[in-house]
Amino acid sequence: LEEIRLRSVQFVARASRARELLRVPHVHHRSRRRVELHEDAAKHLAPHVENERGVFPSRDTQLADHVRVALQVGADQTYKTVKAAFDAAQSGDTVVLGAGTYSGTGNKNLTMPAKNLLIVAPEGPDKVAIDCVGTGRFLQVSDTGKLGQLVVSGITVKNCGAGAFRVVSTSAPAELTLHNVKLLDNTNGDHGAGVHVAGAQASVHLIASLVKGNQLNGFGGAGLYVDKGSLTVLGSTISDNKAIYNGTANAGRGAGILSLGGKVAVRDTLLTANVDQGYSGHACAATGGTFE
Repeated sequence: LEEIRLRSVQFVARASRARELLRVPHVHHRSRRRVELHEDAAKHLAPHVENERGVFPSRDTQLADHVRVALQVGADQTYKTVKAAFDAAQSGDTVVLGAGTYSGTGNKNLTMPAKNLLIVAPEGPDKVAIDCVGTGRFLQVSDTGKLGQLVVSGITVKNCGAGAFRVVSTSAPAELTLHNVKLLDNTNGDHGAGVHVAGAQASVHLIASLVKGNQLNGFGGAGLYVDKGSLTVLGSTISDNKAIYNGTANAGRGAGILSLGGKVAVRDTLLTANVDQGYSGHACAATGGTFE
């Protein structure tokens, strides 16, 4: 539990400091810059570790009276599916995925509950995978009128037919942090085969992750799509994603990242071999908002 807690501290730190870090002038030496990002993030969260019983900022008053719990998921564990652990968890808990591939009912088409949670796979994304087997989405984080913060680390999400992640909110904050994840070979018929961010209160932080081989047969943003929300990408790779033109006006653009009125910031990230077959912008395309 202590090891998981320390790891979670690092993951949440990187997300909570993302915007401040992006104000620092770009450093061309990538490896040195990545070390600076990690060190600065760890220092930032230190006060939270000393003063809070959970890994999330003190905005969540539910943590005050709750002792953190690690809910183990796996074939030989108490919880056999991700959903079962979600249902049992309280805000501030950690859902720990054991090595293996998770598919079928209870492991896809999930909606994030009104809780702040950490999903972590200690074995890493090469040994822990969510496989949607061609249909559905892994997870949606929605505005529920309460805080919604989710940190996911160390997993692969692949073969989803409706995109891997969707974060949507217009009235209350809905936040997703992805650290050391792989989004592979997901498809969608409209927006964001990898991640779809929608609504002014929706935000996603992608850190040290891989978005590869995702395909969109519609508007755009095969890898990452932002519609009036915010996206921060740090130290990641976005490659070999494809946006296919389907005959609709302006379709098939921004194979890597597409932003419509969103706030996007990208640092120390490789975008390569992303291909659109439509409007414009192989790697990135943006209309309105900001793109740095």
